[in-house]
Amino acid sequence: MVPVEDLLAQPILQTSPTTDLNDLANNPADLARLRPKTQWPHDDSPPKRPSRFGELFVPSFLRSFVPSFLRSFVPSFLRPFVFTSANRLFGMHKTPELAGLAGRVGDWYKPAMPDVNLKALLEVALEAAHVGGRRTLAHFNANVDVEHKPDNTPVTVADRDAETVIRSIIHQYFPTHDILGEEHGRSGGDPDYTWIVDPIDGTKSFIHGVPLYGTVVGCLVKNQPLVGAVSLPPLGELYGAAAGLGATLNGRACRVSSVDRLEDATLLAGSIVRAIKRSDAFENLEHHVKLTRGWGDVFGYMLVASGRAEIMLDPTISLWDIAGVAPIIREAGGSFTNWAGQDTVNGPDACATNAHLKQTVLNVLAHEKRKT
Repeated sequence: MVPVEDLLAQPILQTSPTTDLNDLANNPADLARLRPKTQWPHDDSPPKRPSRFGELFVPSFLRSFVPSFLRSFVPSFLRPFVFTSANRLFGMHKTPELAGLAGRVGDWYKPAMPDVNLKALLEVALEAAHVGGRRTLAHFNANVDVEHKPDNTPVTVADRDAETVIRSIIHQYFPTHDILGEEHGRSGGDPDYTWIVDPIDGTKSFIHGVPLYGTVVGCLVKNQPLVGAVSLPPLGELYGAAAGLGATLNGRACRVSSVDRLEDATLLAGSIVRAIKRSDAFENLEHHVKLTRGWGDVFGYMLVASGRAEIMLDPTISLWDIAGVAPIIREAGGSFTNWAGQDTVNGPDACATNAHLKQTVLNVLAHEKRKT
């Protein structure tokens, strides 16, 4: 397997902002040429990519018809074999209806792919985060046009391009897995393996040319956040973790700090303004800590994971912001919960601390007086 140090050293995406990412996503040969060559050990090998026969010779409307046909006419005892064959023949990764069938047809169907070990998932997450992050650099400080989504959050072509590349990498290794991305929605697939993608966490920083943004890739295994990878492209930092395997920064172990007094801690927030508007909790902590900074988004969480800060608070959060972050914080020896102290990535808020300060911080949050 290629060491992370070698992965970081390789020139990966030699493309320009004008590269057609739709062509790239649909051309595995081109994508493989742009990606580092990961050498999988035999016991960690991901499943083979489905045959391209279905993509090349079977019209898309027929491929979309396949799931309903199989559900209606194939006896239940034959379905596992038939669905496996259909996946290989028709290209399940290109047919969301077929890819998502595992989660809809009932317990009798199990995906053709055997349970994947966390090491294999982590390697793909690291590669996807790194390559997707490198793609954002083609647009960084390039005066990209900014659009606004219905929730009034900004989005750029860099967000969409990076997510397209990340999805392509995940689908090549794990074509039956589900993917939920901030920009392109849900692909449909095996709900036991759901990849959560935030191509640019910190889009406002990205737009303003501030290098404190990141690319976040996480994998929920049976709804548990067990694998995560974060790339901070302008800083050249790549974090990764999987349950029981520890956390790394550029291939070396990283740990939260050993600070055990609030008076010696550094407090960060995704938005200091929103935190103060929400309640008195942030101000109560701020009065006791050594240093307060507004280093937010995924950058702030990675400072906690690597021992350069002790507390990170987000008064509001989305799943794609933190699904890949939680495993890194926890495997680095820290705590990741919501403000109520629950071990969840489903919000509605988030709190990351080192191990020593967890209870102290959660006690303050538990007694907050809400303003809004």
